[in-house]
Amino acid sequence: MLRHVYYIFAVMLLLSSCGEGETAAPGLYANLRVSGAQFFIGERPSSTDGPTVISVETHNLVIYPGQPSRKLTGQVDESATAISIAIDKDIGYWVVPVGAPDIYTKKLTYDMNMSFSPSLPTGTVPVIVRAVDSLGRFGPPSALNFKAVSLAVTGAMVLSLSWDNSADLDLHVEQPNGVEIWSKNINAYMPPALGETQAADDIVLGYGILDFDSNAQCISDGRHQENVIWRDWPANGQYLVRVDTYSLCGQASAPWHVEAILDGEVIARASGIATEFDTRFEHQAGAGQLALTLNISENNEQGEE
Repeated sequence: MLRHVYYIFAVMLLLSSCGEGETAAPGLYANLRVSGAQFFIGERPSSTDGPTVISVETHNLVIYPGQPSRKLTGQVDESATAISIAIDKDIGYWVVPVGAPDIYTKKLTYDMNMSFSPSLPTGTVPVIVRAVDSLGRFGPPSALNFKAVSLAVTGAMVLSLSWDNSADLDLHVEQPNGVEIWSKNINAYMPPALGETQAADDIVLGYGILDFDSNAQCISDGRHQENVIWRDWPANGQYLVRVDTYSLCGQASAPWHVEAILDGEVIARASGIATEFDTRFEHQAGAGQLALTLNISENNEQGEE
């Protein structure tokens, strides 16, 4: 155990004094940030004679700019004492000590929490992981190609729920006509009465549509956001916006934020914290904590918590 601790200490010292131009610095301007790790500006050594990364694992490969938390775990060769990680062509890389051996495979493990800069470009994002030994030798790279997607949405009106962990929260929006939009009824379209007709565009225009059921059934998707979007101006009247805590998915709580945007302007905001108490109710239409009451008209709007 003492030998292992010494190796960790030694590799951090060696990396701190690398001779290829790297300088220890806070990675505030990097596209990737890693909690509890040390940041080095510059390229990692090109040699690959160090230890091997055995596995790299995460929940899924979809990320978004500004994402605050994404787990990355795996196993490494027994000679490794640290892991380096970076987005390809970023301004530097991060180094974090390896963890305890896996109780089944006996291989050394690593477990890190990544976050991504709000300025991260959308598209393919190669994240490169390399193991490091006590002599500061870097091993061959292992890569995961993440896909960065934008969460920006546009419409005549957008009602948005966001939170910052893997809990399963659901956005509920009740329209003036009483129709409720949520994961089991993703739009407010009501078919015409018998004998009436309706233009095809009217099926979409003027009706709110839920874009995504995030973290459904506790399967973390890295998105942590749901939006109900109106392409055309919404119907006049009162809108009720609720937050239903379907499950905390092992989290102690889930801070959430609700925002209403009308014609490009934020007209109302609300924040709260979902707790275990909120999971005890029926998760049906009408469920959830009331976050906003909105009164919409053609010439004026009003939002209130």
